[in-house]
Order: sequence, then C-alpha cells, then structure tokens
Amino acid sequence: MVFLDRNSNKKIYQVLTNIVGLSSSNSHHICKKFGFQKECTLKNLDSLDFEQLRNYLMNNFFLEKLLRDQISKNVKKKIDLGIYQGKRHNLGYPVRGQRTLSNGKTQKKLNKFRFYYASELFTHTFFKNQRKSKNSKKLARLKKQKEDKQKKQEQQKVYRNQMMVNNSIRKNIKNKEKEKEDKAAYLKKLEKIKAERKNQLHNKFIKAHKEAQKTHPYFLNIMKANNKKKQKKK
Repeated sequence: MVFLDRNSNKKIYQVLTNIVGLSSSNSHHICKKFGFQKECTLKNLDSLDFEQLRNYLMNNFFLEKLLRDQISKNVKKKIDLGIYQGKRHNLGYPVRGQRTLSNGKTQKKLNKFRFYYASELFTHTFFKNQRKSKNSKKLARLKKQKEDKQKKQEQQKVYRNQMMVNNSIRKNIKNKEKEKEDKAAYLKKLEKIKAERKNQLHNKFIKAHKEAQKTHPYFLNIMKANNKKKQKKK
C-alpha cells in the first residue's frame, strides 16, 4: 500500500517523486492527469481526490515494497537459473557488461544495497544454505564415488579369494593325482624288484643244490647206495 499522509504540507509533486518507483516524469504526468497545480499540497485535497490518487497509484504502478519484492524475485530467479547475470549478482559485480578494473570496488561496496530489499531470499542464511547445498552435493558425490570404489575393491577381493580357493582346489587335486600315480609307479617298481629278487634266489638255490649234489656227503652216500644196488642186480 502506498503511504500518503493526508495532513502533510508537502507539495503533491514532491511527495510523488519521493515515492520509490515513480520518476519525476511520472509524477509530472500524474499531476497533469488529475489537474493538480505545482503549489498544491496533500492537505488541500478532498477525500474523493485523495482516494482516486491512491487507487490510481496502486493499480498502475509497482511501488515501495511491491517493487522491491519484484526486483528481489527477479534477481533470485537469475541466480537460481545460473545465468551470467545471476552469477554477477551473486558475486556483487556489474551485471550489464561493465568493466570491473575501475568500478568493481564500488559495486562490491554497493552489493549490500542490491540485496537491501526486505526479503528472506537474499539474507546471509540464503547464500549460506546455497553454499551448503553445493558442498553437500559435492560431498554426496564424493561419498558415492568412495562407496563405489570400496564396493569394487570388495568385489575384486572376493573374486581373488575365489580364484585362490579354486587354484588351491585344483592344486590339491593335481597333487592327489600325482601322489596316486607315484604310488602306483612305486608299487609297480616294487613288484618288479620282488620278482627279480625271487628269480635270483631261485637261480641261486638251484645252483647251490647242484653243487651240493656233487660235494655234500648226504648226496654222495645216496649215490654210493644206488651204485651198489645196480651192481647186485647185475
């Protein structure tokens, strides 16, 4: 609502130019439209003219708080969209392509007036939360990358362990097969040695038996007895 003091002694033209959102040309146009003279004050207006003036201002112009809120919303929209002008607003630099070498310092000083408007959109907490949201997104992304990396490492570890187990199982199977083959070869070799030893003993026994038949007294007496029997028969 436009604040107009009905009991003020100020001139209408001066009051209108002091209102935020009205320029001197607009004030002159309004005075000419309603037929107000330059020396006319708000105190000289009757109630009908005063209401008409106030309604006209409220219906045709964005003034005071409404104008400030609208500008604040426009600036916030540009910042949220992430366009060039929004970034310049956020940093406190000139928005319309001016150089920053000479007037950047002044703009930085005037940055607080840029966000002077009574709105919660441009308080310190807004920008703090905005930075916090960026940091939280970055931290969430890094956390996710870390979790993915850990998950991948765990999967690789499980795969390596599984491969090691499989290799150990294969190795054990190969060792058992090799042991069986070695045992079979050993038994075969042992049987061959036993057979050779048996043949050697048999040949040795036969040789010793033949020599004993020629030299041992037992066999000599038998041979003598046999010869005597043959002679008696003749």
